[in-house]
Amino acid sequence: MNQPIYHVLVIECQNFRRTMILDTPVYSIGRGPKSSIVIPSKKISRHHASLVRRRDVNNNLSYWILDGDLQGNRSTNGIFVNDKKCFIHSLKTGDIIQIALEYSLTYKILEELKEIEELKKDDFETQNTVTSSETSTGANKFKVSGISSEQNMMLNKDKLISLSELTNNPVIEIDWSGNITFINAAATETFKYIHQAKLDHPLLADLTTNSESKVGGSFIREVKIGSQIFKQYIQYLPDTKLIRSYILNDSKEKKFEAAQQDISQRYSAVIQQAAEGILLVDAATKSVMEANNAYCNLLGYTTAEILGLTIYDLVAEDPEIIEQQLQQIQAEKVSFVWESYHRHQDEYLIKVEVNVSLIAYEQEKIFCFAVRDITNRKFREEKTSSENIYDPVTSLPNKTLFIEQLATATANAQRNEQLMAIIAIEINQFDQLKESLSDGTANELLKDFAQRLKTCFRAGDTVARPEDYKFIALLPQVRNIKNIAKIAQRILAKLEQPFEVENRQIYLSKNIGIAIYPEDGAEPHILLKKAQTALAQSQDLGENNYQFYSQPINQETAKVLRLESMLHKALEQEQFFLVYQPQVNVTKAKIVGVEALLRWQHPEIGLVSPSQFVPLAEETGLIIPMSEWVLKTACNQSKIWQQAGLSPMSISVNLSQRQFQQPNLVSMVQEILEQTYLEPHLLELEITETTIMENLKLARKRIGDLQKLGVSICMDNFGIGNSGLGYLTEFSFHTLKIDRSLIKNLAHNPQNQAIISAAIALGSNLKMRVVIEGVETLEQLELVRNLQCEEIQGYFFSPPLSVENTTNLLTSPISIS
Repeated sequence: MNQPIYHVLVIECQNFRRTMILDTPVYSIGRGPKSSIVIPSKKISRHHASLVRRRDVNNNLSYWILDGDLQGNRSTNGIFVNDKKCFIHSLKTGDIIQIALEYSLTYKILEELKEIEELKKDDFETQNTVTSSETSTGANKFKVSGISSEQNMMLNKDKLISLSELTNNPVIEIDWSGNITFINAAATETFKYIHQAKLDHPLLADLTTNSESKVGGSFIREVKIGSQIFKQYIQYLPDTKLIRSYILNDSKEKKFEAAQQDISQRYSAVIQQAAEGILLVDAATKSVMEANNAYCNLLGYTTAEILGLTIYDLVAEDPEIIEQQLQQIQAEKVSFVWESYHRHQDEYLIKVEVNVSLIAYEQEKIFCFAVRDITNRKFREEKTSSENIYDPVTSLPNKTLFIEQLATATANAQRNEQLMAIIAIEINQFDQLKESLSDGTANELLKDFAQRLKTCFRAGDTVARPEDYKFIALLPQVRNIKNIAKIAQRILAKLEQPFEVENRQIYLSKNIGIAIYPEDGAEPHILLKKAQTALAQSQDLGENNYQFYSQPINQETAKVLRLESMLHKALEQEQFFLVYQPQVNVTKAKIVGVEALLRWQHPEIGLVSPSQFVPLAEETGLIIPMSEWVLKTACNQSKIWQQAGLSPMSISVNLSQRQFQQPNLVSMVQEILEQTYLEPHLLELEITETTIMENLKLARKRIGDLQKLGVSICMDNFGIGNSGLGYLTEFSFHTLKIDRSLIKNLAHNPQNQAIISAAIALGSNLKMRVVIEGVETLEQLELVRNLQCEEIQGYFFSPPLSVENTTNLLTSPISIS
């Protein structure tokens, strides 16, 4: 069962704060009475902003905020998100929306209802200046009234001047009835629940008792709140019947004497360990409180220098690991001993053994580190250890070390949700061969085999020799199963060449078995066992081949590798062709452009789906010559249609991520336009948000250079992922193409309708063409018309057509019913 996620909006102004849960697809914000969230301020438009719920490719929900309504009408004063004015913004937790300067709306994504309850504890509304009510139209509609600028000017001018000088310390003012009339930011931050507690709060208690008898008086008192002591300066103001308090934190002064006494206690607690390096660290801040001479000398610091550091500066480990260890000590209240590296002032590392314990004095907690240098001992241990974990003949890791690395790699693969592989390799009939060789020669042969085997793997892979003539390799990270198969093929190819020993050539036959995490198992011992089973399956099929443990993987891998081999020949044998899908203006009943789409017709297996061959082309780099062929063929065909007397129209071509990154892309496009004599503005290149995000700096330059050529650029697949909201204004796209996924079940999906409506309004404001792709039914067409989108692409009007059929369509009158 999935953990519920709550979308929350906190709305506040000077005298008002309200927390609301967002649970419907669309909200309107404005001073108009029909708005979902009504804010009756003259600085706010009737339809000031819209909140639209959206779902990304990972099925996560969030909200857009859009300036104005969903018909494209903008607000008068605009919206600001995180202090930046914007038209549309994809909200992230913590984003702050400012409306008319007076109102702040904070968007939060929370996982626990208790977090919402905590937020609601800080909600308030000041009597006579703010009213808030939930109307009969539902819980998601309410009215907000805030203090006006005129009312704000009526505040006591002298008070504002005097209080402005004390913003770093809490200042609170109440009237003689106990109502809070002023509280500054420091007071709100320090005393979070004072609004709820009111006169029951320790700072306000007894202040209004006989206030009239204290007219013009003032006094000072100490107030203890929790473990902190505050000094409160209180002044009674007769003219305005107000009581003003200035509050200073007096805790440090009161604790000074106790702190002096603690110093001697700390030393007495650690005196028995004084011969070793001693380090005292504040458990809360992790800053160094004290260090003895032995520790300072070990790391090359003076006492004054080390007191300015934290434990993270001294211990050469990941801060998260240090934090976890210290939290465990604090929770279990026991001493821990471990080995780690501490960092010398000259940046080299010292191996130490550390005994850490927790010392507690009243409210203060201190970690005591007893540190001992073990550099020389570890050198001797590691020398002995290396002799125990490496194979003496090949210098490869032995089975012990391999098992350790396999356990670590399995844990990492599980945490990162990635593929991992184990490859078992065995030399066939090596025992018989060994009988014809001396022991030294047999070992030299194994050593040569191991060295050649290592060259087949990547830098992060591990190759080990667990026993005799058996080897095993660990691939801790692999992108896909096809790449594992290619490594197996490389092993077979490299080890196919003979080995030179005793002035003769020896050919070694071998077999390979492969197990994959997580398909074949999630535990190291299971993966090892299945790799050996796959090796046995490989031997059953004959020497010099490889097998995966899973038979479906064997079959699928063979199919993919065969397809890749055929793909290399497809371009030179002219097996590719283009089809064209028209883009139609439904208002004018006119074809305004076509998109060129690549297809592959293989002479043996027939039509191959783009979803099968395009990813392969991207991986192998074949997408580069293929994309160039597509671009040249499409531009040439567009010119042919013009020469046949057809009206000029745009032709769209998809740019792959790899093609977009090619250094010669712009010059290649320019050369094709010159060769085909096609006007640049008739060529439209479609780019996805993923392509832009891969390298934003490169994208700025590439798109800018292409636009200088006069080529049109289209943002493709809009509405999925983060939807490229920021990119739309930055890159000045010519066309916005709304992804087909938003059209499915559109009639029953008001959320997608709202997203499309917002996108159309956005496109209109930015002077872009907006094309909705994937329109397949009359019902979808009518909905698109109602949303005021003029251009569509999809099977309702026409599927992708051959050149001949596209030509016939372009020369015939069209009808959209």
